[in-house]
Amino acid sequence: MALVASTQAHTKLLTQAARQVLGPIGLAQRGRSRSWIDDHGWWLCLVDFDSSPLATGSYVNVAAMWLWDDKDTSFHYDVGGRVDDVAFVEFDTPEQFAAAARRLAEVAARAVTGYRQLFSGLRPVAEFLEARTDGENPHRDAASAGIAWGMLGEMAKAEQAFEKAHHIIEGYWRDLVREVASRSDAERVRAAAAGVHFPTRSDLARERPTLNEAHSRVARFELLLSEPDPFRREVLSAISTVRAELKLPPANAELVQDGRA
Repeated sequence: MALVASTQAHTKLLTQAARQVLGPIGLAQRGRSRSWIDDHGWWLCLVDFDSSPLATGSYVNVAAMWLWDDKDTSFHYDVGGRVDDVAFVEFDTPEQFAAAARRLAEVAARAVTGYRQLFSGLRPVAEFLEARTDGENPHRDAASAGIAWGMLGEMAKAEQAFEKAHHIIEGYWRDLVREVASRSDAERVRAAAAGVHFPTRSDLARERPTLNEAHSRVARFELLLSEPDPFRREVLSAISTVRAELKLPPANAELVQDGRA
């Protein structure tokens, strides 16, 4: 009962701090969760007061999510995540945690402001993603850069970005094939006994359809590059689908079309 009470108390304190700090700058709470949304129509800035299975308390995550991939309609992070300059804050007493929650909310607010400035329109997003080298899913970064360039009407840059996405996807395949070929069956058996998995030919068979699907997701927009208006309509349709799946209100179509934040 004490653990439940402390969990409820610290969640209430996080919500209170977020309402005081994030609410006034335009963020909205997702239901009764520990997550908050900064909604820009075609992208979201997400704030999550993330929990830990090991202790009662909170991290803080802040990230950007593009809304034009209607094959992935769950909340996810495209850029960002755990805020590195603040550690996990453990609940000790209500007084101690109230102050800590306020600090976490203020850290989140500064990070949100940073993302608003960084992604103030489609052009800075396209330029950021084109130059990015630290992303976990570089093919998705390239594809999103292509979509942003296409929405701006810069179809040559969009085509280059989509070609880059296809190249990266096939790079995953080449790396996997090379890894499978570099290991003997005996090595795989020894590794499995030690709890380590080396890719096998079965992994190749499973991975190829996934990569083909990734190609298809890029090609869907790539095929419309010669038709700017249908291209934009397809992107806007995808955004509308994602927003509906996430139970977000319809976006201001003019803002989305213009690519303003």
